[in-house]
Amino acid sequence: MKNSNLTEKTITNRKKVGDNITFRRGLNGNMTQEELSTDSNVALATIKRYEGGETSTDYFKMGRIAKATNCTMDELQEGVIPEMDSNGEKEAKGKYFL
Repeated sequence: MKNSNLTEKTITNRKKVGDNITFRRGLNGNMTQEELSTDSNVALATIKRYEGGETSTDYFKMGRIAKATNCTMDELQEGVIPEMDSNGEKEAKGKYFL
């Protein structure tokens, strides 16, 4: 029974991350998957699998995707949408995409 709960949690997390990648592409001028692939040097098929929630993400690839979409890995993993502080710096305020 524990394994099925772990599997459900993993699938839910994969979908959440995939939705966050899609959302971040939208915030970057409706960046296409192809553009993200080129900008991040991550294979297009991998990006499609991530966004479709079909596979778990790789730490290094997520770092490149985060950089290409102008966000942090936390923002991709957790869906945090940062606000700007008084100095113009990104500051997480607890607003979530999901």
